[in-house]
Amino acid sequence: TAPTAPADPGRSSSPGYDRPSGDKAGRQDAADGADRPDCHYRVVPGDTLWSIAAAHLPPGASDAEVAAEWPRWYAANTDVLGDDPHLIHPGQLLAAPEGQPS
Repeated sequence: TAPTAPADPGRSSSPGYDRPSGDKAGRQDAADGADRPDCHYRVVPGDTLWSIAAAHLPPGASDAEVAAEWPRWYAANTDVLGDDPHLIHPGQLLAAPEGQPS
């Protein structure tokens, strides 16, 4: 079965959310001061694009919603991830896709 989104992906105990300067629960703001608090995500061991996309969707998101969302994460990060969306590495900093989830 597919992984489900955590109840609160913004909690400080959530994996992957950096806390570079004590800002909100490990989410990294863009250097340009964007007001989106969840614009970046740092990959941790065990992450997949599926699990990252699921964590950024509302709790209870369906498999179909996650299946539509993870390719958006890949498209927004091909410069970081390269040609294989199934090969991601701990420490990579991913940018959240622009706009609303599909």
